[in-house]
Formats: sequence, structure tokens, C-alpha cells
Amino acid sequence: MDESIIVLSFVEGIDPYDGSKTKVKEKWLEYTKDGKWKLWSIFCYDSALLGLGQCLCNSHDPYQVEEVSEEEVRKILSSTRGRVTLC
Repeated sequence: MDESIIVLSFVEGIDPYDGSKTKVKEKWLEYTKDGKWKLWSIFCYDSALLGLGQCLCNSHDPYQVEEVSEEEVRKILSSTRGRVTLC
């Protein structure tokens, strides 16, 4: 299996180029080429890079990422009750 992404939730942001409203991935699972799962989530809800606010995220990343086990993935997915987006 190649890399896959399962989006768990979105937040509304503003496109920095044209000012239109856009959906920003808030939390998602990534299955990597080396067979590992990673959980990504927004770390800075004021990130200008994501269209959420004014922070330039110079001293931190806009996202945080952690490696999760298959068991944790199962728990996360069961808690969503099927409300996910596959990418």
C-alpha cells in the first residue's frame, strides 16, 4: 500500500492568496510507505500558513505529528463512527 491519508476533521480557514473560505485539515491519519501510521493535528490554531490567523509559526510548527500503533488507529477510527474523508 502506498501512502494514504484518512482525514478525521476539518476547520474553516481563509485562502491566503484570494481570501476565499477554504477547508483546512484539522486532524488526519497518514499511512506511510514504510508501513507506519502517523497522527497529524493542528498545533497552532492561529497559523497564517494555514489561513487560520496571524501567527507565522517561526518558533513552532503549525502541525504536530506522532507515530501511532495499529491498535490506536482502530480506536481512533471506531470513535469517528464512519465520518472520515479518504484522500
